[in-house]
Amino acid sequence: MFKKRLTAILLLLIMCVGFGASVFAMPPHKGYTYDNMGNPTAAPLPYTFDMEVNGSAYGIGNFSSPTDVFVDEDDYIYLLDSKNCRVIIFNSALDIVRIIGNTENVVGSQITHKGENLTLTGASGLFVYEYFDKKLLYVADTGNARILRFDVLEELGEKDSLEAACTPIEVESYYGQPVIDIINENTAYKPLKLTVDRAERMHVICQSINRGVVKLNPDGTFNSFYGMPEVSIPAYEKFWRLISNNEQLDRMEKQVATEYNNIDVDADGFVWVVTRTLGDVYIKNSMYTDYDDVDGRKAFAPVRKLNSYGTDITSRTGAFPPVGDISSLAIDYSAAGSGVNVMAQLQTLIGISAFEDIAVDDYGCYAIADSQRHKIFMYDCDGNLLFQFGNDGNQFGSFKAPIAVDTFLDDKIIVLDSYDASLMILSPTDYGTCILEAVRAYQTGEYEESEALWGEVLQMNSNNMLAYSGVGKSLYRSGNYKAAMEHFTISKNVEYYSKALEEQLNAVIGDKFTLIFLVIIIVVVAMWIFKLIKQFRAFLRNGVKKVM
Repeated sequence: MFKKRLTAILLLLIMCVGFGASVFAMPPHKGYTYDNMGNPTAAPLPYTFDMEVNGSAYGIGNFSSPTDVFVDEDDYIYLLDSKNCRVIIFNSALDIVRIIGNTENVVGSQITHKGENLTLTGASGLFVYEYFDKKLLYVADTGNARILRFDVLEELGEKDSLEAACTPIEVESYYGQPVIDIINENTAYKPLKLTVDRAERMHVICQSINRGVVKLNPDGTFNSFYGMPEVSIPAYEKFWRLISNNEQLDRMEKQVATEYNNIDVDADGFVWVVTRTLGDVYIKNSMYTDYDDVDGRKAFAPVRKLNSYGTDITSRTGAFPPVGDISSLAIDYSAAGSGVNVMAQLQTLIGISAFEDIAVDDYGCYAIADSQRHKIFMYDCDGNLLFQFGNDGNQFGSFKAPIAVDTFLDDKIIVLDSYDASLMILSPTDYGTCILEAVRAYQTGEYEESEALWGEVLQMNSNNMLAYSGVGKSLYRSGNYKAAMEHFTISKNVEYYSKALEEQLNAVIGDKFTLIFLVIIIVVVAMWIFKLIKQFRAFLRNGVKKVM
C-alpha cells in the first residue's frame, strides 16, 4: 500500500512539474485586435518569444538601468547600459564585438578626447548615422550635458576575446551645450534622445527645453526649434500667468512636461516623435473622431510624423487613430481563460497607453513601445493597427517596462525592458508574417500578391477587419471595384467604399456612354417632335374655329 501511494505521489509531482513547465513556456495571453466599433475580438498571436539577452551570460555583469537600443542597417545591436556607463555592441549572431565606456569589474576600457579620459554619466539615448562608408555612433551623454560621436566603422569586426572588445576609443566629435538665445540662460541642457538626418544635422529631445525638437547643425551649433505642439492651457493658469512676475513665470515654465520623449527618422528623412505626457481626456477625445476629422485626430496625438517645417503630416485614416489600446476591455479580453480574475482587473483600470519609443521600417510601418499597457503596437503607414502583442507579467514574451523597440533581422523585434534590464527578441508567427508581407506587397504595387496574402490572413482570423479592407484595397487598385465595394462594406471602410463606388459608376457609364448618349438624343428629339405635332394640331383646331 505504501509503495502504491508513493508511486502515485511521484506521478502527481511529475505531472505538476510538467504542467508548470508548459504553462511557463506557453504564450502568456491570447491575442486580440479591434473591430471598427472598438470592440476587442480574438486574434492569433503575431509574435512569439525567441530569446532573452542579459549581461551576465557574457561575463560582463548584469545590465543596469539600460535606457536605449538601436539596430543599424547591418543588424549590429547597440545597447546603452546607462548606469554601467557603457555602450555594448553585438553583431547579428549576438556576440559582443565592442564595449565603449566604463567596463568596471570586467576589463578597463577608456573613452578619450584630446588626451582626457571621459565617462558616460546618465546617458539616455543613442543613434547610428550611416551613409555610404560612414557609420557614426551618437550618444546623448545626458548627465554631462553633451553629445559624443564615435566612428565605429572599423570597430565592428569579430574579436578574439572580451579584452579585444574593450580597448580604448577616441571620441571623433564632441558637442557641448549650444548657445540658444531664446531660452533662459539658466535652463539646464539635458539631451535625452536624438536622431541625425542625411545632412548630419542632429535632432535632439531635451529634458528641460519645452519648445519642441532642438535642431543642431553638423558642428553642434543651434539651428532652430521645430515641431512644437500646441499646448492647451487651462483658463485658471492663463489668469495666473497674467498676474505673475518673471520669476514666477520661469517657475511655471519649468513645471511644463517635456512634449516628446523619443524620436526616430524614417527612410524618407521624416522625423517621428512620440509623447506620453498627454492626458486621458485629450487622448479619448481624439480617439473617437471620424477618420476625415484630420484636425480632431491631430490636436492631441501621441505619435507624430514631422516634415522639415515641423508640420505634423501623420496619416490617421484608420478606424481609430494610433493611440495604443482604445479600451480597458482589451486587457480583460486578452486575459480571459488564463486564470486572471477579470472582475479584479475591471476594478483597477490602468489608464491610456504611454508611448515610450518608436521604430519605423522602410515601408512606413511603425512599432511603438507602450510602458503603461506593457505591449508593442504595430501600425501601417495610414495609422491602421496591424496587431499588438505582450502584456504585464513574468513569463517570456511579457514586459514589465518596455522603454525601447527596434526591428532586427528583417521582421524580428527587439524590446528593451528596463525593469528586467534585458533585451527580448521576438519572432513573427505565420500570422504576423502574413500581415507584414501583405502590407509591403501593397506598398510596392504587388496588388494581386497583397490580395492573396490578406486572404491567407482571413483564413487564420476571420475577425480581422483590416484584412477585408486590405483585400478591398488590392481589388480597388486592380480595377475590380464591385468586389472591392463588397469587402469595404464588411470592413466598414467608408472612405474607400466611396472611392470604389465612384470608380464603379464611372466604369459603368463609360462602357455604355455611346448607347446612353444616343438614347438621350432620341428621347429629346422625340419629345421635340411630339411637342411640334401637338402645337400643329392645336393650330388647326383654333384656326378652323376662327374661320367658321
